[in-house]
Amino acid sequence: DGGFVFTLPGKALNAIRRVIVEYISGKLGLEYSPSATSENPDWPDIVLEDRAVVIIPEHLRASSMGLTLDRVRKQMSKLQNGVSELFVVVRGSVAAAKLRELMDSSEEFNDVSVVSAFPRSLDSIIEGLTHETDMSEESSVQTQLKEDADSDEQVDLIGAMHDVGSATNRAIQIRLWFGLIQDLVDISNGQVKWEELLEFIETTSLQSLKGRSAPLNMEEGKRALTELLADEVLIALRVTDESQFIELAEGLWLVNSSVLKSLKEKAIDTIEEELKKHHSSVSRNHGYYDLCVGNTSYVIFPNQQQLNTLLHLHSDVACRTCKSTKVVCVLTAIEYLEESVTTPSNLIVKTMDDNVSALVT
Repeated sequence: DGGFVFTLPGKALNAIRRVIVEYISGKLGLEYSPSATSENPDWPDIVLEDRAVVIIPEHLRASSMGLTLDRVRKQMSKLQNGVSELFVVVRGSVAAAKLRELMDSSEEFNDVSVVSAFPRSLDSIIEGLTHETDMSEESSVQTQLKEDADSDEQVDLIGAMHDVGSATNRAIQIRLWFGLIQDLVDISNGQVKWEELLEFIETTSLQSLKGRSAPLNMEEGKRALTELLADEVLIALRVTDESQFIELAEGLWLVNSSVLKSLKEKAIDTIEEELKKHHSSVSRNHGYYDLCVGNTSYVIFPNQQQLNTLLHLHSDVACRTCKSTKVVCVLTAIEYLEESVTTPSNLIVKTMDDNVSALVT
């Protein structure tokens, strides 16, 4: 369900890999042998019939993306034709989105799916691994794709969906929906209204029933949207007419990570300016606290991991740097906080509905 992994020094990456493998293996009802992975570091962590899972426990950075692609290519060359789909699990939604973007630019990664190491995303892998596939139909499609590749003809991924089994069909649909949804957000300057995105999914699904295009299931589109939100590739923003942080029209919006970063910086500047009217000294970037002043620390637009950490505060001291005792957390949307969750006594949760002056007094 998420949380912390405690391990000996120098063993962190192996511990992270083991936790993820045990999670997937447990859901699949498989026995996990920790020695198998350590003895064969270049072999997939899980192989189930014609599908494989590779876990990359390191934090991915822009400078290491090329090496990561080479690592995936190496896995693909070892597996060759024995595996029809390779799942690559990475840490962090931004890293997953960037790696997907790089892979989408090359047809050699058509059979590779990248997911982030959140339980909901891992569950999507497990669902794909447990679905039965019509092997005869899948085999004929793979043969046809190989013939197309040999003749240097471009593979029509959408057209190929007509001839594949249900599990492969769903996997391809999810990937197509991921691309379509992210493309819509990108061409909308990184921000789109919730209602408009749902309408886009519905319209695209209906239009796909016509002509030569393969049917795109509306429910798969909504599932893809849910996964993009769970992986924080897209972030929900609820804006009211009282909001003073963001210059967007009233309503529920979805934004990409670049837009969120820009909006967060503006929000921090706005709150800092207001705080300086009442305090002589305001500090920035104390750990994951964006602002600290007096006995209060502020976290603006936290990601899911930060929010989970704040919800499990067990100490009267919040910030280790300035020894603050109170935390004000500003969420992009109240939906990120479940109604059943009990917040610590020294944590105050706010949203963009609250005006700036209410946050600093």
